[in-house]
Amino acid sequence: KVFVELSNLSWKWDEDEAYGIFNANPINTTTNYFDANITLRDPDRDNDWLPDWWEDACFGNTNKNRSAIVWPGGPLTIQAAIDMAEDGDIIMLWPGEYSGDGNRDLTFSGKNIALISWLSDRTGQPTIACGGETRAINFISGEGAGAIVAGIAIESGFADRGGGILIRGGASPRIMYSTIRNCRGTQRGSAIHVEYDGYLLLQNCEISGNSISSEVNDNDALYGGA
Repeated sequence: KVFVELSNLSWKWDEDEAYGIFNANPINTTTNYFDANITLRDPDRDNDWLPDWWEDACFGNTNKNRSAIVWPGGPLTIQAAIDMAEDGDIIMLWPGEYSGDGNRDLTFSGKNIALISWLSDRTGQPTIACGGETRAINFISGEGAGAIVAGIAIESGFADRGGGILIRGGASPRIMYSTIRNCRGTQRGSAIHVEYDGYLLLQNCEISGNSISSEVNDNDALYGGA
């Protein structure tokens, strides 16, 4: 929001909604008209690069702070960031494609941490590209509801069960605002497979283009497949 005081031609900014002011004193080009460059974004009161509404959607509050940032080709792989993380940490992925060792076949190792996108817009999701060789994520060590994947795309995963994500060993993660596409399983659960001792909260996700290649073809809710 921008407020103009015509008495002295000064500008005031609502700091909860306006960021990136390049001209603190905008130029008066003609009478009552001003030139100013303004960048607007969602409120981020704790300045952690995560919009407040996105934090609230993922965690139920706006008091979380990101612990690590990973970007394609950077010094950290996703798995390296997970290995260094502790319960309650947030790993934020920059948009782009993540492939190769350390960026797929991930395991949370029992940690209740969040792997989330910097952008809440699905069109800018970071993508874990499995290349048809392995699955993207394993929840197999009793992770709880604090283990979160949000705003991430998983593409071209492959496994016998759960081409995109496997959940077992008493794990109960949350997958939110994410996309799982073009994954393949040879037995059950082309996109996601949840075994009898696992549990999944799936919220506002898009699952499309996944397939099973097996005579068993048990890609159904009976076996926890999606």
